[in-house]
Amino acid sequence: MHSDNQIDNAIRDVLMIRFGWNIENIAYVGPYLYRNHNAKIFIEKINILNIVGLILMSIILISSIIIIAICAIKCYQKINNYSNKTSERSKSLQFQLFYALVIQTSIPLILMHLPVTILFLCTIFNLNMGYSSGIVNITIALFPSLDPFPVMFVIRSYRNSIFKHIRKVVAFCD
Repeated sequence: MHSDNQIDNAIRDVLMIRFGWNIENIAYVGPYLYRNHNAKIFIEKINILNIVGLILMSIILISSIIIIAICAIKCYQKINNYSNKTSERSKSLQFQLFYALVIQTSIPLILMHLPVTILFLCTIFNLNMGYSSGIVNITIALFPSLDPFPVMFVIRSYRNSIFKHIRKVVAFCD
């Protein structure tokens, strides 16, 4: 999934026509699975290394989603069993933490896994995303800034503290 002459030749014209970029002036990483002639898929030469790389990355992506689902189910079961033996306050806090964790886990699923999966599928089906492939970079860059918000707004004591400080700032500005 590195650059080589075959990939350079395949995307040279596309980069120049669509973006005005010279292939010698850019660095890129991406799979080149097969050649497309006359809008009809024709497998002239399959690039096995890139296909293996794409399959390995897909396995990593799918296995991480499976691990997330298994851990979420086990965590919910443990919290449910534990909460039957504790006070209402402790039970409420445990579920707030669990819901914050669920939302915090869904952020990378939505901002990283989903866009990369769409990008992989477009690659496999030989669909050119053009400028919209840059959305993956944007969503990945958004992840670190959005990650703390579920904890700040789902856990009641944090949320109350934030709103209390916001009210103070708004009152000070009036």
